[in-house]
Amino acid sequence: MRKHESVAYKPISGKRDTQLGINTGSPAFLLDGPDGDSWCMKSASLIVDPHQTYESLKDLGSRLKPGQAGASGQ
Repeated sequence: MRKHESVAYKPISGKRDTQLGINTGSPAFLLDGPDGDSWCMKSASLIVDPHQTYESLKDLGSRLKPGQAGASGQ
């Protein structure tokens, strides 16, 4: 397993021609950045928390520390 290094999320640019859609009625997890931008979470990993489950993502915002992806989640 690779070693996890805590780094803040950061926007990167890439040349892509893709779309992300969310079906009506499906859950969506939003992360609010400290600069006011909101991000739609489209993937998760078990690197930081190997016990993370899909069901626990709804409470992710309460587990984020200041300085991480943002201080809150929806």
